[in-house]
Amino acid sequence: VVGATFLMSVLLYLHRFCISVAQTYIQQDLELTNNQIGWMLSAFFWTYALGQVPAGWLTDRFGSRITLTLYILLWSLFTGLTGGASAFVAVLLLRFGFGFAQAGAYPTAASIVSKWVPFQSRGMASGLISMGGRVGAVCAMFATGYLLVWLTPADTPTALDTSSILNGPELCYELAERPKKETTVSRLRQDCLQQFSSADRALVQRHADRYAVALEAEKKRLKAAGKATTGAIPEVAPVPADELVLLAKELNAIIASPPFYVADDLNDVNVETEARRLARSEATLTTAKTERMNRLVLEGLHRQSIKKLYVAGWRPMMFLYGSLGLIVAAVIWWSCHSTPENHPRCNEAEVQLIAGSAKLPLKTTGKVAAVPIGRLIKSFSMWMCCLTQWFTNIGWAFLMLLAPRYFTNEHELSIETVAMLSAIPPIAGGLGMFAGGPVTDLLAKRIGLRWGRALPMSLSRFFAM
Repeated sequence: VVGATFLMSVLLYLHRFCISVAQTYIQQDLELTNNQIGWMLSAFFWTYALGQVPAGWLTDRFGSRITLTLYILLWSLFTGLTGGASAFVAVLLLRFGFGFAQAGAYPTAASIVSKWVPFQSRGMASGLISMGGRVGAVCAMFATGYLLVWLTPADTPTALDTSSILNGPELCYELAERPKKETTVSRLRQDCLQQFSSADRALVQRHADRYAVALEAEKKRLKAAGKATTGAIPEVAPVPADELVLLAKELNAIIASPPFYVADDLNDVNVETEARRLARSEATLTTAKTERMNRLVLEGLHRQSIKKLYVAGWRPMMFLYGSLGLIVAAVIWWSCHSTPENHPRCNEAEVQLIAGSAKLPLKTTGKVAAVPIGRLIKSFSMWMCCLTQWFTNIGWAFLMLLAPRYFTNEHELSIETVAMLSAIPPIAGGLGMFAGGPVTDLLAKRIGLRWGRALPMSLSRFFAM
């Protein structure tokens, strides 16, 4: 039973945070704004918070077996359906529903533990279940990056259309830019432009000049307002549709041509790992693989301007993750009967072992004592604990939701590297869960309960900061 609930916890976090790594690809595929991505990521937390109490009540009313199975099936359905969404509203509604469905997971798991685990072992069982969440978070961060690559079909078209050019003016500016200090990236961009026809080179230069003027004006505005000018994005009229067609045609000719770079050039360009791997065996590549490599290199040279090839991988990834819920739901239904007495494979000795001694404080009937609301409101320690959780979770939410985006956009790392770096915090968190309890117990014995508990909390946050 504990093993099945652990598996549920792994799936819970796997489904919850897989969207963090995939968000850039979802944004490009559905043409979402940064604001819409923010709503997509936060929608889950609103309904997850609001659904905690109703979900707990449903578990008490209908039993943990049927409700947990239903919760898993529902949130897995919403995960799978996200892979079929074609608009922002659909994704937003699915994330709202996903939050409600996941809200009942841990309250129901607590109910299962109370019925199936002897009193003296419940702390360990609850810790194992919580640990499953950390395992799921690591899988969500690490596995998702690789699955996006592996599930992008080998025959995914490499040719660009007008929708593949995300920012026409910026693309033109990057192609025509002549920085004061030449880099490998700027040289390769210029080599691309030299393969354009003279008429299309003039077109690129015209839009590049317009973008440069707007960029300089935007930097002056930010500087006057006392803001950082790094990464300034000017508002520029888009490239007309007929001219976008010409840009796509020129870039497609480059994709279909022999490589305009050598493998060593890619050491200085932030390209996907697959491009480096293909470049090392260029002499034996088929035409299709050469075109795929060229497309990936172009994406590396214009990371914000050209849609990523791996956009084709996020939908099958969501379908795959959603289907895993069917297996976990079946395991929960098979193992987690409402009580040990009702399980056909649980004998009388096991029932007695789980029930334990009559001397244990197991109150299962009667009126529950009232919550001392007044004393809680007046408790300084309670308010400080709440503030600690509040500010800790701001950092935690960044690490689990926005760090992959930060690594992708600001540091221009490959998706495999993003996956590895994003998996480190939950790995460290799992180790911290094991170490935190013993350290706190040891310090409490040495320096007293007050500082034995406060120091690990405060110092860990300080060093994390």
